[in-house]
Amino acid sequence: MTTAGKVPALYASVAVPLPIATAFTYVLPQELKEKAVPGVRVRVPFRNREIIGYLVGLEAPDTAKDLKPVLEVLDDQPVLSKEMIELTKWVSTYYGSSWGEAVENALPKWVKYGKKTDKYIKKAQKIADSESRMAVPPQEFTLTPEQKNAFKTISASLAGQDPKPILLYGVTGSGKSELYIRAIHETLKKNRSVICLVPEIALTEQLKRFFTGHFGNALEILHSKMTDGERFLAWKRIEMGHCRVVLGPRSAVFAPMPDLGLIIMDEEHEGSYKQETTPRYHAREVALWRAQHEHALFLMGTATPSLESMFMAEQGGLTRLDLTQRVDQKSMPKVQIIDLKTYEH
Repeated sequence: MTTAGKVPALYASVAVPLPIATAFTYVLPQELKEKAVPGVRVRVPFRNREIIGYLVGLEAPDTAKDLKPVLEVLDDQPVLSKEMIELTKWVSTYYGSSWGEAVENALPKWVKYGKKTDKYIKKAQKIADSESRMAVPPQEFTLTPEQKNAFKTISASLAGQDPKPILLYGVTGSGKSELYIRAIHETLKKNRSVICLVPEIALTEQLKRFFTGHFGNALEILHSKMTDGERFLAWKRIEMGHCRVVLGPRSAVFAPMPDLGLIIMDEEHEGSYKQETTPRYHAREVALWRAQHEHALFLMGTATPSLESMFMAEQGGLTRLDLTQRVDQKSMPKVQIIDLKTYEH
């Protein structure tokens, strides 16, 4: 029971960007309660110093504890959405990193440092307008019978509440990219947003003008080779809903998309989707978890599926769609197996 006139304590769960498994609990002073919402950065005492962490939860405990206080709330608006808090928590648990390390990995540097946004947004719009004028007009294609059947299944999945992931298993030249484009358009019609993942940054730049021709100012590029300022601008435009299609390599799986409806992963078998530094996540697994928890469709495409995806398809965890013929009707190359032992000298 609380003492008359005394406001009960509120505790803050804070994820710190250090290799420590758990989040830490701090008492939240009364004067900070208004600004202290999940997703903001906070300054807290930690051992013999002060550090910046991320407020990931609030609780009103049953019993009083002797805890250190939160010293300062650094943001007026959260840098992490509810969905991103949940996603980074899962990443930290599944891949054995700290929650704070998972958050730091997901956020661009300027977002982590609390860069103010107002004066940069106009600049971001000017950049988008100039790039849209460079767009290549899209070419119209007629779908093959196999593509039509595949797109019918994709469209039905996009219309569902909890769509089952799809593996688009198509030979080279079978028109997987055309199905990606149409799936994105279908998603945008529903006022939902899209992440399109590619295995390499170089492919991001190659596809940029092609995608701009289809999606114009709705498109944003996001990858680690961009400058801090470029990445910050892109992140904020995405977060504010100015861009509904994001194209990029594995780090783009953390893009702050409002109302995510579709995640596409091209060449899903590629090893570059696996990060080699902490947290050592695989973008395929992160995308699968995120899509399921945000009620989005996860669409993977490849000519040479990974063993993991083939196994999931065989076990019924994925819907497998096959494209066995090229769109230009050209025959497949002849393959001959040669026993090299017969050529030994």
